[in-house]
Amino acid sequence: MTHLECGSIDYSGGWPTLTSHLRSMARALPASSSWKCVRSKPNRVFSRPLGMTECGFYWDSQLDGTADTLRMIAIEACDTSVRIDEEVVGAAWLQMKQHFPLLAASVSELPDGWVQFEVDEDRLAQHHSLEITFLPAASATEADAISDDLLYHKGFENRQLSNDHLCRLYVMQDSQNQNTFYIVFLVSHMITDGIAHASILRNFLNLLSSDIHSVNPGSLEERLASCVASENLVPSSGLPIARQRWRKAIASIILKNRRKSFIGGHTLPRRWTAASPFIAGRSYHTSVTFPVSTSSRFIASCRSNGQTFGSAYPVIGQLALTRLLARQYALGNINQDEWEFRLRERMYTAGPINLRPYLDQDWLKEKRGHESVCLSIAFGFYALPRMPVPRSLRPGDPAPGFDQLLSKSQFFARCSMVKQQVKDYMKHPLFVEMAASITPARVPRMKNVVERWRQGEPDNANEKQLTVQEQAAQGLVTGHGGSSLGNVSTALRSV
Repeated sequence: MTHLECGSIDYSGGWPTLTSHLRSMARALPASSSWKCVRSKPNRVFSRPLGMTECGFYWDSQLDGTADTLRMIAIEACDTSVRIDEEVVGAAWLQMKQHFPLLAASVSELPDGWVQFEVDEDRLAQHHSLEITFLPAASATEADAISDDLLYHKGFENRQLSNDHLCRLYVMQDSQNQNTFYIVFLVSHMITDGIAHASILRNFLNLLSSDIHSVNPGSLEERLASCVASENLVPSSGLPIARQRWRKAIASIILKNRRKSFIGGHTLPRRWTAASPFIAGRSYHTSVTFPVSTSSRFIASCRSNGQTFGSAYPVIGQLALTRLLARQYALGNINQDEWEFRLRERMYTAGPINLRPYLDQDWLKEKRGHESVCLSIAFGFYALPRMPVPRSLRPGDPAPGFDQLLSKSQFFARCSMVKQQVKDYMKHPLFVEMAASITPARVPRMKNVVERWRQGEPDNANEKQLTVQEQAAQGLVTGHGGSSLGNVSTALRSV
């Protein structure tokens, strides 16, 4: 017998409350979400509506490329006879498109407000001038700077990706070491995730390092069947329609009740106004590389204390954010009222979850869904206790060290809290349905933001800045987010 967590459902509004969940979810989904041939001559064109998660990232991408993703790798041709030039790279990329058709897909908005993918068979068999770009780079530092410019289109007239080009490839040869190349994959998040990125890297590098020859990837219909929306792969889809709807409705209510306690929170010091949601974000990044020996100690310490790095990662992030806030307070950049509020307030973290293992097993194994280039993630939200800063901290004091924030036992106790929340969510029999219930509200919200933004970015300078307390009163504020990608060497094992 399947256990359903129904005890916390609020029926005070009567059955119409549950019925309204069924109706709203039915309205949210397009009538048909499978691939269909929309043109057969002179060349075949297939289309399908975007799934909910894909559509959420589509609207993110329209906000000046907010959801564009970038992965750069450095490779060295150990054999001087190995060629990495336009001809070789072009042949490898042609094979990539043949196997993973979403790399050559386009996307368009429909009159009914939905969005659809289109895959033109001709684009899979031909090169396009914007697909591959060769750029000069004097060093790894310059290549890294160029990759930043590509993502944030600094120094470039426009965003590099578009509705016609969801993926672009850049190749840079090191001018000081002719055997070293920097390869950049710029991909829209609506067609990729961590697993898909690893698949792109692994397959492309395998093609570059082998004698590239045409391999029959199967019919286009077969390849498209491997890149469908995750909402179409829910294991319970074989149940009667009425039962599917009840599962979705119950899952939605369970998640809503679980999230009732997720209120408030705080994050980095920031200028936040009523206009901020309608202003495109500007992203920045920094990279830190640990030696293999240090990384091994991290993992060994987690394992010896019954944890994974995934459950430790949110706590590490909280400690880093706590030290940053403590430093700002000590410097006098955070006033006493705000500091007292932050001391009392819980913190929240969020991050993506690999949804593939929980979806249709035939798709996962027979259609090779485990390596398909498509988007297949869910989102997890987790609560943490207040930031562990010494209450004795005063303005002018140095920022506390990590050993002053949490003892080892306290640190792993918080890791256990995260681990238990993850388990309660992902081990629930309605996990997939709960995960799917998060996205329907996100799509119209982001669409509204984009439509406002397209009319012109608002002037934020004269808007009233909201205090941290006012921000928390308006809804959930996540302190930080992200996830561990796990052992990438395993994902690239065949390279």
